Amino acid sequence: MEHKGNYFRDSKDIIAYVDTLPSDKGAKKYIARLQTIAAENPDVADAANAIIARYGHGPDLIDNEQVLVKSIDDCDAALAEVEKELGKQKAEAGDKEYWLCGERFTTADLYLSILLHRLTFVGLAERLFIGKRPLV
Repeated sequence: MEHKGNYFRDSKDIIAYVDTLPSDKGAKKYIARLQTIAAENPDVADAANAIIARYGHGPDLIDNEQVLVKSIDDCDAALAEVEKELGKQKAEAGDKEYWLCGERFTTADLYLSILLHRLTFVGLAERLFIGKRPLV
């Protein structure tokens, strides 16, 4: 498969690449592109169809692209604040274990863990925190 000068031969590489495509182009276009990939590349059709099955309900739920982009931007800003707070906690803790609100694991850490898992699930981890925010 070729996309914007990138060439992929393995279905796992295609899945990994498609998951990194920016979501600000709209979920409907994303699903349509995956359907095209599946139709044009029988060797990766199963992988593309698996992604469609996993995320395919998105276009019906997200009709306003601007709202989606704003939500992702708001999440990005919130994670920047989390990164700052974790930096403060790390500086104060020294060699001790540290969490979002100090030395103890709290509900805030639990909610942050759930949020990070969900962001990873929908393919936004690299865009919002992996490689971008080392403390998150």
